[in-house]
Amino acid sequence: MVSVTASIKRRLGVGVDRLTLGLVVGALLLQGIVYSISIKGVASYTSAYLALLSVGFLVWACGRWAAAKGHNPAWAAVGVLGVVGLAVVMFGLPDRTGSFGNST
Repeated sequence: MVSVTASIKRRLGVGVDRLTLGLVVGALLLQGIVYSISIKGVASYTSAYLALLSVGFLVWACGRWAAAKGHNPAWAAVGVLGVVGLAVVMFGLPDRTGSFGNST
């Protein structure tokens, strides 16, 4: 019987390398910073650059995550959708390699 933790790990693909996880965390932090800047009504070139950087991180992370799950790295294109694109890659793509969450 597969434990709940192993099932979650298999579904999320928590077997990706540290660089990919770092890209995801960095992108989410940058998007939080951009959101907090924009909430204050201070629109600047800095917030625009940070937003572009966070989207770039998400595109890169989505491509690496899809490749780690055995899919075409062209799935990186969904990274431009932001967190929604990341969720598509994390939850929507099945694991073709069988390497995620196999430890029982």
